[in-house]
Amino acid sequence: MDPALLKDLALFSAWNERDIGALSTVMVQRTFSDGDIILEQGERRHGAFVLLSGSVRVERRLPDESSVDLVSLQRGALFGTLAVMDSGPRAARCIASGAVFCAEVPRAEFLSLLESRTTLAFQFQLLVLRDMCQDVRAANLRLAELVSLPEQEEGLVQLSSVFAGLS
Repeated sequence: MDPALLKDLALFSAWNERDIGALSTVMVQRTFSDGDIILEQGERRHGAFVLLSGSVRVERRLPDESSVDLVSLQRGALFGTLAVMDSGPRAARCIASGAVFCAEVPRAEFLSLLESRTTLAFQFQLLVLRDMCQDVRAANLRLAELVSLPEQEEGLVQLSSVFAGLS
């Protein structure tokens, strides 16, 4: 993959050209059309993605088969990391909104970078950790906003008690 596609992203602003080049050698370019499912909730396939252009809608299917939109990801977003790290099922569905161009770090390469002790691996680990911290902070903020709404349903109270320990 062309390292120049990563160079301008804020995600890699602290990286030098050599390390961006090294990371780009393990990445795979992926293109999606409007409505394409990039990641499916519950699946255990694929690696993690960096959104190079376009936007991605993240939705979660509920037990009653309805769905709720969680977030819209924009250029520079890193997504799909959690399921790769813990080998669990995907927590949500990621759907292309318009034309989308991504760089995928395949599962094997992602895990290798997490387990390695090279400078590149440490930078990658820090990048993933920072991104996950931002995700937790954003989820905490959304949860606080949700809990602060007038309690029209018993479910909101139960939801707040489930997530109370996330901060």
